[in-house]
Amino acid sequence: MARVVNEEQRGQRKQQILEAACRCLQKKSYAVLTIRDVANEAGVATGLVHYYFSGKEALLRETAVFVTRYYENVMLEELDQISAPFTPKTLMQFFRHYHERIYSENDRCNIHVLFELGTFSHFDAPLSEALRSRDYTDHVSEKFKSLLPAHIDGTRFYQYLITYMEGINVMVCLYGYDYKEILAYSETLLAAVLPTFGIE
Repeated sequence: MARVVNEEQRGQRKQQILEAACRCLQKKSYAVLTIRDVANEAGVATGLVHYYFSGKEALLRETAVFVTRYYENVMLEELDQISAPFTPKTLMQFFRHYHERIYSENDRCNIHVLFELGTFSHFDAPLSEALRSRDYTDHVSEKFKSLLPAHIDGTRFYQYLITYMEGINVMVCLYGYDYKEILAYSETLLAAVLPTFGIE
């Protein structure tokens, strides 16, 4: 029994450090962020951060996975509310609810974390691999494809979806778009794009 509690405590402490890393990345660039910065933010000794993570790179790779896993869960929850097959109306409903959740004031910070890590992933192959391994993982991809009409090329449409979402992140992080602006942009874009995929 004591071992179970110990494992739980370790999991909580590791999450505490990952959350601190997210907060740090809102204030400092990946390039200058240090383990000491994260330890100070988490209120723990630097040695404890090193106990859980072999170094800065390993910590930030896990931070990327930690944040993207959150978005994956949000996406799955919203997809569970949709009945197959997708129509323009239900697809817009999905985007509206998803954007409302992830671009709220509480979550915008995590978008900036991903953007910061994504920028530096071009110079860090393992970090790039960690970001890509999120895949919005296979079960998200398969869930999304299962809701598309049978005649739609699910892989092609899903690839477009991911590219679209990454573009939205740029609009939020670089240009400061808010939720209402993102939604208006999405409605205009999807109205033009969906017919090209045969969703009408």
